[in-house]
Amino acid sequence: MRKFIFFTVSLSVFCFFVSNLTAASNRLDMYTRKDSIPPRLMSQLISEGKSALPEVISALEIIDWRVWYGNIARAGDEMGFSLYEVLRSIAERHSDARAELIESLYTSNYNTRLPIVLALSAAHAPGNEKRVRDLSIIPVLEPVMNDSETEIRELALNVLCYLEAKEAIPLLTRVVRTEKVTRLKLYAAQALAKLNVKEGFDTILFYLKDADPFIRRTAAIQLADIKTKQSKETLENALRIEKDPTVIAALVRAIREHTGETDHQVRKRFFGRPY
Repeated sequence: MRKFIFFTVSLSVFCFFVSNLTAASNRLDMYTRKDSIPPRLMSQLISEGKSALPEVISALEIIDWRVWYGNIARAGDEMGFSLYEVLRSIAERHSDARAELIESLYTSNYNTRLPIVLALSAAHAPGNEKRVRDLSIIPVLEPVMNDSETEIRELALNVLCYLEAKEAIPLLTRVVRTEKVTRLKLYAAQALAKLNVKEGFDTILFYLKDADPFIRRTAAIQLADIKTKQSKETLENALRIEKDPTVIAALVRAIREHTGETDHQVRKRFFGRPY
């Protein structure tokens, strides 16, 4: 009789434990992409940090993140917005979770990789009041820069550029030398130029002479944020010979960033008229 009671009690305890464990590991399963995660559950997931990641990453699969990323209103994807907020907050608050998030990029598909790297980028962005500058993730990011998807490489590159750290120079240099997408090459070059790496400035200067007006305009925009005498002189020399109106507009705005003039003042100084 005692054995039976002991067995019954033990079985009940075991079932209770398994039931709780199953419920705990499937807290997000009851929601569809049209549902917002309740604030209390979001706070709980965020506070748990790294331990909540398997659950959150598993839930990412129900959202078409390519559509979500391109849809500013994100109408009908409340679950996606909630999951993104959870990921971003975990990346901001838990240093041990950041490397874990990046490592998860190696084994996940594109649809899962996009929100993860987007959240990491947002956590390091200069305009973020809770911005982090986690230099320890630089070596972990290196394989991500070989990703087959341009969007993934671009968002990972954002993190490197936001760090503004000399520790990122080797990887940024590799991007400048090997990246196939020119705008990403220019982003990396700008980050290097800000760190006083000559190769970065030389790369931008090279593309400022490109045959494609779009590339020249992008290069001019990159020089706007590099506040050096050489950068200002390079922009002014380019403006004197540029013929494309869209590139001229970009050069004028870039020079304005250096001199504090208005667009009209820059144009009058170079062309004799304010338009």
